[in-house]
Amino acid sequence: MPAWSQADLPHPVNLVLQEGQTVWKDPRGPLTQKARELGLSPAEVHRIRKNVGYVYCPGDQAKGGASLGTGMLVGNGDQVVTDAHLFIDPETNLRREPLADCRFINLADPSAVVRFDFTGEKTYKFYAPFPKAAWYNDRAIVRLTHRIPGADPFPFDLDEAPLKRGDPLIMISAEQKRLTFSMPQHHVSITSQDRRWVIETDVNNEPIAQACRVMGYYARTARASSVVYSDCNDTEGASGSVILIRKPDGSLAARALLTQGGIPAADYKPFKVGSGVGYDDLSFTLSIGLDANVHDDITMMERAHE
Repeated sequence: MPAWSQADLPHPVNLVLQEGQTVWKDPRGPLTQKARELGLSPAEVHRIRKNVGYVYCPGDQAKGGASLGTGMLVGNGDQVVTDAHLFIDPETNLRREPLADCRFINLADPSAVVRFDFTGEKTYKFYAPFPKAAWYNDRAIVRLTHRIPGADPFPFDLDEAPLKRGDPLIMISAEQKRLTFSMPQHHVSITSQDRRWVIETDVNNEPIAQACRVMGYYARTARASSVVYSDCNDTEGASGSVILIRKPDGSLAARALLTQGGIPAADYKPFKVGSGVGYDDLSFTLSIGLDANVHDDITMMERAHE
C-alpha cells in the first residue's frame, strides 16, 4: 500500500448553510430519545451506554491544560480508544500532565470513575504525538487500571469496505457543549492520584446521539488512517465521539472517532457541499478510522498483560 504524500491527504469538505434556511431543529438528542429514529434496540442502547464514556484530563495549565471528550471501551473492556489530542495539547504538543490524573467515566454508571494506566510503554499507544500536524492519525489506546464490569465492547468494522456518500452513520458522544436541549446529569467527584485535590462536576448520565450521513471517504494507507467526512453536528467537547455503522448482517460496528469539525458545525447550522467557501465558513465533521491495524494493536496490548 503506497504512502501518502502531502498532496494526497484529504482536505476538509466545504459545507455551507443552505440558502434561505433560517429555522433548524437540532438533530442530536439523548440516546434514549433518539433510539427509535436510529433503529436501536433496547439491548443496543444498553450496550452503547455500557461501552461509551467521558475521557477527562484535568492537566496542568503549564503543561497542556485540561481536556474533556468521549472514549469507547475496546478489547476485553479494560482499554479505551479515543483521540490522542485529549491527552496531548494539539497547540503545544505537550502532554496534559500528570496523565495519571486522567479518568474514564462510564455512562452506564457515572459514579464509577476509573483511572487510566500510564505506568509503562505497553499500557498505552499514541498514534499521533503531534495531533494537529498528524490529524489523520489522531487516536490513542490506553489501558484502564481495572476492567469495567459487564463491558461488551463493539467490534471494529474490520472489512474496511469503502463508505459511500449518503451511507448512514450513528454518532455517539459522551459530551457536547452548547446543546439546544437539556441532558439528564449525574454529579461526580474526581480525586487526584496524590489526593491533593478533588474536582466536583456534573456529567451526562446517558450519551448524546445523532443519525447522520457520509459526505466523503478516504481509505487508509501505509501512512494515514481512513478518514470519514460527515454531516454529523459537533460542538465543543465532541472529540472522540464514536461513529457506528450498521453491518449487512444487522450488527453494529465501530468505524471511526470524531476528531474535528468546521466552525459553523458549532453554530447549529445545516450543511450542504459547496466550493469556494472561505476558511471561516467551512463546515464539516471529520472522523478518523478505527481500522484493522488498531484492532491488532489492542489485541497485542491485551496479550502483554495476560
